[in-house]
Amino acid sequence: MRLFIEIEALSLEAWVGILPQEYQAPQRLIVDCRAEVRPRRWPLQALDDSVSYAAVAETISEVVALQHWPLLEELIEALRTRLAADYPLLDSLELRLRKPDILEAVASVGISLQWQREQA
Repeated sequence: MRLFIEIEALSLEAWVGILPQEYQAPQRLIVDCRAEVRPRRWPLQALDDSVSYAAVAETISEVVALQHWPLLEELIEALRTRLAADYPLLDSLELRLRKPDILEAVASVGISLQWQREQA
C-alpha cells in the first residue's frame, strides 16, 4: 500500500527572481506538492498517524515568505529540506514551482524536483 498527500496549485505571493522588476513587487507563485507518506498505522485512526496536507501547505507558505529568493532552485531546495526535516513520515516528495506571469507567450515557467528519503 502506498499513501500520498497532494496539494495542487497552492497560489502564493512570493518575492522571487533575479530580474530588476522582480525586486520591485511580489509575484504569483504556484506550488504543487505530492508526497508519499508512511503512516504509523493503517487504516488511520488519528491525524497523528499520518501527515496533514494542511500543515504541509502552511509550511510551504512559511518558507516562501521567509525572504526574497533569487532563484527558484534555491527556494525548491529550501522547501525540500524543511519538509523532509519537519515531516519524518514523508518517504518521497515531488515539488513543482511555477511562475505564471513571467513570459507573455506561455502559461507558466518553472522547475520541479523529486526526492526520496534514504532508508537505513
